[in-house]
Amino acid sequence: MRNTIIYILGHSGSGKYTIGTEIAKLHNFKLIDNHYINNVIFQLIETDGKSKLPEKVWEFTRSVRKAVFGTIKELSSIESNFIFTNALMKEQEISEPIYQDILEIVKNRKAIFFPVVLDISKNELKNRISNSERRERYKDISPENAEKAFDNFHVFEPYYENTFHINVDNKTAKEAAIEILEKISLTIAST
Repeated sequence: MRNTIIYILGHSGSGKYTIGTEIAKLHNFKLIDNHYINNVIFQLIETDGKSKLPEKVWEFTRSVRKAVFGTIKELSSIESNFIFTNALMKEQEISEPIYQDILEIVKNRKAIFFPVVLDISKNELKNRISNSERRERYKDISPENAEKAFDNFHVFEPYYENTFHINVDNKTAKEAAIEILEKISLTIAST
């Protein structure tokens, strides 16, 4: 694969980062996890992984995201492949602008683009979210927050022809990564 962008979307705790890491191990992709961007700011404030963050924090993370996205658009090799991850929700106003920023990168690079939506059950999500590794990465670890988000928010649905869903219940990250790469390879081969 060359100049390919995978955009993994799903609820917090659905496995976006872990699956992205597996894809990066299997192929030559650079992983741009949403927490790589957010954690530059999160590590500077008191976070416990359960409490709501101050609204002002998102203003600062937008600045970091703008710098990262600009670097990819203007300085990264056209040969590079990227995986972006995000927990964009239909009900959140910021979702559409972030998606448009990703589409701008795709357009600017003339990249092949594959949005992937991770489907997960509420029980599986609650089981995964309390993983101790999440806390080390400044992520929400509250099963109660996961349940509330699952009940009240729906994963943003990218409107792009190559978008596909995979169910990650009862799958390891490696199995999900292989499934994603196989679907991408089949799509590329059929064009």
